Amino acid sequence: MTLGLGGVGQVFGRLGYARFAAATSVTVRTVGVSFAVAALTVALALAPATTGVLIALSMVLGLARGTYTLIHATAVTDRWGPAQYGALNGILAAPALVAAASAPFVGAALAHLLGSYSAAFLALAALTGVGAGLALGASPRLAHTSDPGVQRTLT
Repeated sequence: MTLGLGGVGQVFGRLGYARFAAATSVTVRTVGVSFAVAALTVALALAPATTGVLIALSMVLGLARGTYTLIHATAVTDRWGPAQYGALNGILAAPALVAAASAPFVGAALAHLLGSYSAAFLALAALTGVGAGLALGASPRLAHTSDPGVQRTLT
């Protein structure tokens, strides 16, 4: 039931994305949602195993996940424009797909190494926080070029 309600949260995150995107920059969206996921992962690691708390955290994490799905889907065009979208999206998606595929094994190994799933969640939250901090330096800006195919570049 809790995982199902996380899915409901994802739907709400996707439904609210257009309004969120209109009110924020790509960097604010990426960094804000990443920091929110880090904070919610810490909360999940430290939360008591009560149904109400787990349901609430699952729904809010679902909301962040639904939002992040659309941030990922628009990351290439937000930064580099639509030219060569397929190739650039493939390069961007490959590490994420490898991480997602290996997550069950790595998560279990990390929990074993650190002594608990709570400790593993704290380590993953810290890693997410580092990623959010790195995203601060990835603000797109318009390129100054005569090539109309190159619309944006990273600073």
